[in-house]
Amino acid sequence: MKNAIKSIIVFLALVFSGCSAFQPAAPNEATIPASFTALVWNVQALFDGEENGSEYGEYLPAAGWTKEKYNARITAISQAIKQAASTNSIPDIIGIVEVENSAVIEDLASGTLSGYGFLWTAFAANPGSALGIGFLSRFPAKRCKNPFNNNPERYGAKAGS
Repeated sequence: MKNAIKSIIVFLALVFSGCSAFQPAAPNEATIPASFTALVWNVQALFDGEENGSEYGEYLPAAGWTKEKYNARITAISQAIKQAASTNSIPDIIGIVEVENSAVIEDLASGTLSGYGFLWTAFAANPGSALGIGFLSRFPAKRCKNPFNNNPERYGAKAGS
């Protein structure tokens, strides 16, 4: 529980200090929202289906973790976000805590959620940790900074097309 709280605090610090300027690329009064909605979810160790040496033991192929199981989790997470959005509105920014890499965030953005306009993603990893945090955004981030370190090899922000 302590790690989950720390992860959420770090994520919020990333969003609200390092990536605080979420605005459309060509701002004008018609395109800048008066407010935005955010959803933060600790997905509890979401590893992709590829072994790269940093996985927890239960997420190794030898333990039964497969690309199919990974895809099933991606689908379940996407469906839950869509279900939550059906009672409210789709969030403008979604923070995902405890993911392995930027590919996981991109898989979420390009899968079932692709029709919702999450064209911008970012991921930050804590050095020495198997997991990091990422976000999907319907608005471009004007500026992002990894709260863990300044090493660009460990951080990625990607704009969709």
